Amino acid sequence: MKLQIDKNELLRIITYANNVILNKVSISILLNIILETQKDSLCVKGTDLKAGVITNSPAYIEKEGSICVNSKKFLDIIKSFDSQSNVVLEVIDSKLVITSDNPEIHTKFNLNYLSVNDYPKVESIKSDKSFYINEILLKNLLLKVEYCKSLEGERHFLNGVYFSIDEKYSRFVSTDGRRLSYIDNVVDEGVSIDNFNEIIPGNTLKVLLPMLNSDEDCIIQYKGDYDNVSQVSFKTQSGEIVSNMLEGKFPRYNQVIPKSAEHEIVCNRLDLLRAIGRVRNFAGKTFQVHLSITKDKMIIYSEDVDSGNARDIVDIKNVDGNEIEISINCEFMYQSVNRIDENDITIGYSKVDSPILITGVDNDSYKNVIMPMKQECDE
Repeated sequence: MKLQIDKNELLRIITYANNVILNKVSISILLNIILETQKDSLCVKGTDLKAGVITNSPAYIEKEGSICVNSKKFLDIIKSFDSQSNVVLEVIDSKLVITSDNPEIHTKFNLNYLSVNDYPKVESIKSDKSFYINEILLKNLLLKVEYCKSLEGERHFLNGVYFSIDEKYSRFVSTDGRRLSYIDNVVDEGVSIDNFNEIIPGNTLKVLLPMLNSDEDCIIQYKGDYDNVSQVSFKTQSGEIVSNMLEGKFPRYNQVIPKSAEHEIVCNRLDLLRAIGRVRNFAGKTFQVHLSITKDKMIIYSEDVDSGNARDIVDIKNVDGNEIEISINCEFMYQSVNRIDENDITIGYSKVDSPILITGVDNDSYKNVIMPMKQECDE
């Protein structure tokens, strides 16, 4: 194998493939990626057995071949080259020799490699079942909700984003049991699909999101029936991701999202973010802050027995004048409010222990729900 390829392009595609490689693996070869020459390009593949990445870039191929190299080591090597140069890759005497085409750069690496025959298969899905969604739109929708997914392993079906689409709407939901984020979007008229309801794993999202960069459509293919999908492929302009979906039944999120709130307040989003940002310095390990809602103010208070306390005030419009005190996780609230695009937000609540609903004033297609914390005085 021998080829020349632009350093920045090579760095881009191996970074995509490296994103799927786990730090701890049960099989050592999974720390590697495949480099495979094609007609006028270099194809890079990587997998963690549950998801695989296939990406490529134009290259000048002098001699065809395919090898398997350590992903992190290869990535670090390519990063070290000057960004204006081409990288030369050549197999010589059982080593991958890595140099630059710039005669002023004398660096040379000799990297061990393995046979691709020992590497798990990473292949595209062959299926006539597909639909599409704009890449940038898909990225924005996923980023709105993915922060709420669970990082714990007990309920694995919460470790991703629920993706549902029918002839009218696409819906994205994530929850960790203490908070929930939901967003829907009207489907393009040209999209034709039966109901599709799957849970995209967190590691797949980590790989997919950086690859959603163009204003073109992401083609989503799937194998199996819509209610029993075995694999899903996301084909982007940057490459393809083939992934298993998470097994298990996602919670009935519509039962968690309040249909209506008995009481509502409206406030400026940035004012609330700044106040929370200041007060959370004393929220302690539990991130608990207390909200005291009056007729025209929201008083935010936090206390750390070892450090002190903090207090801030945000002007509000109290729709019905109801006054209440609620304890809430300030990190959850900050993350939810920070993802809303509108200047003003609505915070809806019913009782001190009822779910809190946060939306934009003029757009309720994006909903964030937070469960209140038990007030310390109740303990």
